[in-house]
Amino acid sequence: MRRLLLSLILVLSLLNIPIAKAVNIGSYLVIAATGLEDSVGKLVLHRQSQGYTVKVVTTTEIIKSSSGIPATTQIWNYIKDSWKKLDLNFVLFVGDAISIPMPMLYAAKDVDQPSLDKPGPIYSDRYYEILNTIFRRER
Repeated sequence: MRRLLLSLILVLSLLNIPIAKAVNIGSYLVIAATGLEDSVGKLVLHRQSQGYTVKVVTTTEIIKSSSGIPATTQIWNYIKDSWKKLDLNFVLFVGDAISIPMPMLYAAKDVDQPSLDKPGPIYSDRYYEILNTIFRRER
């Protein structure tokens, strides 16, 4: 096996083909706020030169407002489907918590007035990283 790999590297170098381009080492999904998708052009080219497959989508392409499904759930479903189809390694969000819907995480229950000892809710992308579970809202 090692001899085969060395032979492949030798052939690629003789043909002046970068090794990373010859081997797909994983995939990136870039979810950009509408209007910001062009800002990741250099990153996309860089990651592709490293051997990654890169897909850029906008929130408008993912979120269907008339579906009745919360925007955060639609994004989560899209990432989960991409994870299965593209053998996804990385997800990059380009935007803020307003332009890319982020769920709120609560560090403590029933906090009306956040303080140092009782933190209030925060926006987090943690929800999007856990793909092999079913979420339910705690009451």
